[in-house]
Amino acid sequence: MSNEALLDKLRKKYSTATGGDIFDPDFAKVAEAIFSGDRRPPPYSGVSTFLDAPYLENAVRDGTLENLDVALIGVPMDLGVTNRNGARFGPRAVRAID
Repeated sequence: MSNEALLDKLRKKYSTATGGDIFDPDFAKVAEAIFSGDRRPPPYSGVSTFLDAPYLENAVRDGTLENLDVALIGVPMDLGVTNRNGARFGPRAVRAID
């Protein structure tokens, strides 16, 4: 099979795929077992919060801040490194293994 034919075959298979499509059946079974139902959300999804505190995106606009006792605000930064990931990925990594 020529390179062009192989490329056309790959285009047919993957051209409509999204980032979450899994084509390997064995891997699909594993992913289904881990991420299905209410067991555990994918570690890369959603907004990471400190101690899994609720994320209230529109709380200021909706006026729901008046009932809060504590608000946690922060920005993970890793300005101390230039050629690799630094501390900003630490909190998400800890939550991913939790």
